[in-house]
Amino acid sequence: MRKQLTPIASFLAGFVLVLLIANGCRPRQDSLAKDTPAANPYDIEMDRFDSEIRAFQSIDARSRIQSDVHLFVGSSSIRKWETMQADLAPHAVLNRGFGGSTLPEVNHYFEQLVAKYQPKTIFLYEGDNDIAIEAVQPDDVLVEMVKFDSLVEAHIPGTPIYCISVKPAISRKNILDKAHQTNQLLQAWTAEQPNWNFVDVASPMMDGDQIRSDIFVSDSLHMNARGYELWTAEILPILQQLDSE
Repeated sequence: MRKQLTPIASFLAGFVLVLLIANGCRPRQDSLAKDTPAANPYDIEMDRFDSEIRAFQSIDARSRIQSDVHLFVGSSSIRKWETMQADLAPHAVLNRGFGGSTLPEVNHYFEQLVAKYQPKTIFLYEGDNDIAIEAVQPDDVLVEMVKFDSLVEAHIPGTPIYCISVKPAISRKNILDKAHQTNQLLQAWTAEQPNWNFVDVASPMMDGDQIRSDIFVSDSLHMNARGYELWTAEILPILQQLDSE
């Protein structure tokens, strides 16, 4: 499914990017082309979730994955969506959320987590843990998103990708503005990409300018059933449209 932008949508996407750049949130996509790479702001061990990836491989060895599966990959907000199959029934979905992962880790494990399934569609949720790292800025997330796009085009070109917005969380309300900036940047960028779409789950998780308090478990970071109901309301109609085409 290739997205055709109207002139108005294209103008708005460009306008948002200009505003973000003016406020110091400049996407550094050009750094990917430089001979000397930019310093990596992520201070993480890239193999810290190896055991979870091996567990997926063990499950795959015993299971048959449908060829038209909708793949959900990302961090613990995906991993902890234990009712995903029931919530999104009757659509074929596969949950490959792991750890408290970041986008560079999804890119690191791309072949094991994404390419091997040849999914019909990819739903990607990352950025939440990325911006919780003090040195990581919204444009760093965009740089990693561009890398993810390149990996998709190299391994499974043309696959539709749905970027799920960074969710607000009470335990991380100190970086709420950073989350808003990240979402604005990603929404503007995805609007300009032919195979990308943006899924706004952040807005229904807010009550005006306050984060809703009734949608989280006791850690005030991960969602309860009510929180996942909000996500289901945004994602299920997308699956219905995709599977009707």
